[in-house]
Amino acid sequence: TNNRNNVSTPKVIILCRRRQHMKDFFKLFSRCLGVGAYYRDDRNRLFAMYYKKTHSLVKETVDKKFCKADGVLRVLICSIAFGMGINIKEAYLDLHLGPSGDLNDYLQETGRIGRDSSQTSHAVLLKYKGCSASRNITKEIKSYVKNTYMCRRKILLKHFNTSVPETV
Repeated sequence: TNNRNNVSTPKVIILCRRRQHMKDFFKLFSRCLGVGAYYRDDRNRLFAMYYKKTHSLVKETVDKKFCKADGVLRVLICSIAFGMGINIKEAYLDLHLGPSGDLNDYLQETGRIGRDSSQTSHAVLLKYKGCSASRNITKEIKSYVKNTYMCRRKILLKHFNTSVPETV
């Protein structure tokens, strides 16, 4: 459809640890949205996939379209190859499918959203069976993932020797 409302949908980053998960999400979006996955023409898809081996021209296009405030690209399914330090205008939701390697990485990865602080940002960590079994994941992030009793923001701030500011 050519509905402009599709382009005003909030931007979302879906960060995956496995390429197969990225492919599965991409197929799901394609199948569910059909022709509604495009705005105006087939060059303006509302979602994209970005990982280490993505062609450099595609990466450049994704960077421009996703980081632009009024860009058509609304959902980015990616790996950690989507660079740190990128300022994504109007992105406030970050979904992590599986944990980062450590708490530092997690904080860097979630720091790509909500930079203008005009709206509350959300980082959601989705777990799946065996997602924290890797030897490349630190004890701290495994503990963070398994935590069910303490505010996760407090855990992150404590890790960085900072305290939670009192609310007004």
